[in-house]
Amino acid sequence: MAQAEWTPLSKIVEFIKQLCAERRTGTLFLVSDENYMAQVLIDGGDIVSLMHRNRRGLDVLAVLGKIKYAKFRFDEAFVAPSERHNLPTQAIFDYLGGAAPKIAPSVVAPGSSVPGGLTAEVRTTIQKVLTKYIGPMAEIVCADHFERTTDLRVLARALTDEIPDQGEAAKFAAEIAKALNLAPA
Repeated sequence: MAQAEWTPLSKIVEFIKQLCAERRTGTLFLVSDENYMAQVLIDGGDIVSLMHRNRRGLDVLAVLGKIKYAKFRFDEAFVAPSERHNLPTQAIFDYLGGAAPKIAPSVVAPGSSVPGGLTAEVRTTIQKVLTKYIGPMAEIVCADHFERTTDLRVLARALTDEIPDQGEAAKFAAEIAKALNLAPA
């Protein structure tokens, strides 16, 4: 099904719920009125992957939640092999429906006063390390990513993806893992 007109997010979520209830498999492609593009991969009625640019899973929920209107197309013939996330389908619907997500981050910042939140100390550490690799733009890039996730592993991967040079990205990944005391996954 292709939707040629702008459709409110709530109607798109209802359509996805219908696809899941019917145990369908395929990919829903979205283009928002603000030119966000995203994909929702459904396998046998379960949402198994969310994608937006170089982001996957939990990070994409923040982007999807900002969409007000979008055009969309569901393609049963297109099931891209991709990294599958472990986000429960109902938690995704809860988040997109305005409920607080019940998805616990895999790593919580030590000393955080807000469950799953990032302390000011952790934010400062991350920004200082990223500044070494991308310069003063790190402040803007970090602020953008801090809005999207409090999961330190997801955050470290997303920030690593912001560094265009593969060698520098690998150095950043190692340095941020050490600075945040993240054990290898």
